[in-house]
Amino acid sequence: MPRERILSAVNEWITANDNDVFKVDFLRYLLEHAIGKGNAVPTETIMENIGFNKRTADFQQEILAPLKRERGFFVGSCTRGIFLVASIEDAKETAAFYQSRIDAETFHLNNLREVMMQYNCQI
Repeated sequence: MPRERILSAVNEWITANDNDVFKVDFLRYLLEHAIGKGNAVPTETIMENIGFNKRTADFQQEILAPLKRERGFFVGSCTRGIFLVASIEDAKETAAFYQSRIDAETFHLNNLREVMMQYNCQI
């Protein structure tokens, strides 16, 4: 995973979307402070530094989720915070984080199904 190409893709996105102030400020912050899993920054710290004064859920929906759908780069997550994925190790860390979340939600779903089966309801 060529780090330079990824960072170039981020900079190209910033240039093409300079009117999207919070996303641009967010990506600039990551470029300066959070490249790679070892430099993950907590969400609240990022929000404070870019002046995003809404709820964390709003940050996730308005900034983080749309950027995670981009194709030239990936904003990773782990238990320590958010970072730009710049290596295979970063990608593996993010994948493991997502898998643990998927496993927890799968457990909840299975539990819901079992509870509903006690009442002869199948979902």
